[in-house]
Amino acid sequence: MKPFWGKEGSGIIRVDKENDLYIVTYPNNKAWKTEKEVPAAKVFSLLKPRLQGKKYIIQQTIEAKTLKEAPVDFRVLCIKDKSGYWKSCSAIGRIGQVKQIVSNLAQGGVQRSASDILKELMGEEKALHRLKFMHELAIHCAHILDGEADGLYGELGFDFMLDKEDNIWLLEVNIKPSKGEHSAATAKTPPPSVQLLVTFASSLIGFTDY
Repeated sequence: MKPFWGKEGSGIIRVDKENDLYIVTYPNNKAWKTEKEVPAAKVFSLLKPRLQGKKYIIQQTIEAKTLKEAPVDFRVLCIKDKSGYWKSCSAIGRIGQVKQIVSNLAQGGVQRSASDILKELMGEEKALHRLKFMHELAIHCAHILDGEADGLYGELGFDFMLDKEDNIWLLEVNIKPSKGEHSAATAKTPPPSVQLLVTFASSLIGFTDY
């Protein structure tokens, strides 16, 4: 369960069912608390004060692939070029804390190269295939969303996760994605994503040779 309006993994709740009982994991005082063997009749009373009248999205739980018992996901950033075509410009991986349910940096996660994490999870050959597919899938999704959604979009961030069979799942799409390249940038060289975004913005006002 994810807040309709939220960011940085804040407010996410996980509900699992084992036989006729439930397991509920929720944020509690900047940490995570898990209630086990919760009967169905008590699930709502447990969740109600934590929802606080906010709108939530219910998503299928993914039996995610983990790295040393820590959750892992991937952010692929797509930006339009000066001709208005979507390009995939970066991919980063995020590793959460052991046995937590989110991998967001704001919740204690760490950031690494997507390629390095995938190689550690499945070996080099399979990792390169999965990374390429993530880039292709992100571009394909960007074209679809751009054609269906109202408004003008120049960048989209796609969050992916792998399940235990190495299938790729799309978790969400961010219309104001954070940039994952800050560590690679110098004071005189902005990240590639910023350069691409400025190029696209410049083309909108006629500076196509920027």
